[in-house]
Order: sequence, then structure tokens, then C-alpha cells
Amino acid sequence: MGLVESSILQEADAIINGPRQDAYGHPGLNFQRIALKWSVTLGIPVTREQVAICMIDLKTSRLINEPTHRDSWLDIAGYAGCADRFREKPIPEDPEALYAWLGGFEIDLDELGEEVVVPTAKAKREELERRIREHSLKQLEGIHDKRLLDAMPMMEDYQKRGAIAEVRE
Repeated sequence: MGLVESSILQEADAIINGPRQDAYGHPGLNFQRIALKWSVTLGIPVTREQVAICMIDLKTSRLINEPTHRDSWLDIAGYAGCADRFREKPIPEDPEALYAWLGGFEIDLDELGEEVVVPTAKAKREELERRIREHSLKQLEGIHDKRLLDAMPMMEDYQKRGAIAEVRE
């Protein structure tokens, strides 16, 4: 008797409840973090369900070009499975509990005095340090030139909030 190939649904379930969860945490929490980041980027509220829908839309769009691409179908099943797991991690109603639940975010005021969700100073510093590590280490090794750092994405936001001084020592 030969090996039985697993279905896409079984494979997606094994991935989202195994390596992906190990790498990114519970999908409810991970997709909520993505939703908050997209909300800031797009300037409109985005829900974690909308993140799942948009990711499925992305994969569906790719399938138009190659409808038999199994990996895209697998990803769609995975995003649907992630969305199904959101019920396991309801979003806390209390803002303080929400930010504790999310970790790495806090409430800040924008230029108009409106409350916005932003990464904490520690999260911003960690993101900047991660971006610096990802860039060619040979180019950045021993260089603390502000012009180089200015060219990096998100630097304007870091400068406004004073996080750059923490990283540059």
C-alpha cells in the first residue's frame, strides 16, 4: 500500500498550527497586529478579518494567472484556517488590556491630537535594529552616519519620536 497524499486542508492545518504558529504566534494575535499596522499605513481602521480577506484576495489574484498553482490554494486554505481560529483569541474590549494582549503597542497622539495606536519606543527601537541588521552589514559596520540612517524606510517617524538617539548611543 502506497503513501496517501494529504489534502490541502490537512496540509494547511498542519502548517498554521505548527511552524507558522511557532514563528508568528497565535493567528488571532498575529493578524490583529497586522491589522493595526495596516490601519496606520492606510489611515483607516482595519480588522484582523479584513487582513485575512485581503491575503486571500492576494492569492486569488495570483491564481488568475496560474489557476493550478497549488501553493496559492494552500495559502488560501491557511488564511481561512487562521481566520477560523480568531474565535479562540477574542480581542479585549478594555484598551489597556488590548495593548497588553498585543504587546509592543501603545496609544499616542497624532499631529491633530487624535489618539492613534503606535509601536512602543522599545518596539520601534527593535524594528530599527532589525532593519539595520537586515541591510548589508558590511556597509553599515562601524558607520553611524545620520545620512545613511535617514535613507532607511520609516526613519522620519523614528526621528520625530526621538528613537534614533537611543539606537545611535
